[in-house]
Amino acid sequence: MPKQTEKYKLTVKDYLKLFAVLAFVGGLIFFALKAAGTPIPTPTDTQVWDTLTANGYTPIDQTEQYVKDNPTMGIERNITCITDGLRAEVFVFEEVGVAMAAYNKITAHIGLSLIHI
Repeated sequence: MPKQTEKYKLTVKDYLKLFAVLAFVGGLIFFALKAAGTPIPTPTDTQVWDTLTANGYTPIDQTEQYVKDNPTMGIERNITCITDGLRAEVFVFEEVGVAMAAYNKITAHIGLSLIHI
C-alpha cells in the first residue's frame, strides 16, 4: 500500500501572506500603468523661446518665412535655433492632424535621405 502524505492545511497566517503579496503586486501594476498613462505636458512656444534664451542660445522667429513658403501647412509659429552646425526647429501647428501630416512628411524625407547615403 502506498504511503500517504500528510495534507497541508492553510492557516490564517498563510492567507494573510498571500493577500499581502497579491496586494503588493497589484499595487506595482497599478502604479506602472498609472505612470505610463500620465501625459507629459507640452511646453508652449513662449516657454521654448525663454528656455533657449536662458541657456545661451539665440532663437530666431521664422514664422513669416515658413507661412509664406508653405501657406497650406497650418503653421502658427516656428522657432529656429542654429548653433555650432546644429539646427533645431520647433513648430506650432493649427491642429493635431496638420502636425501629424507634417511629421509624416518630414520623417519620410529623412528616411529617403538616409537611404541615399
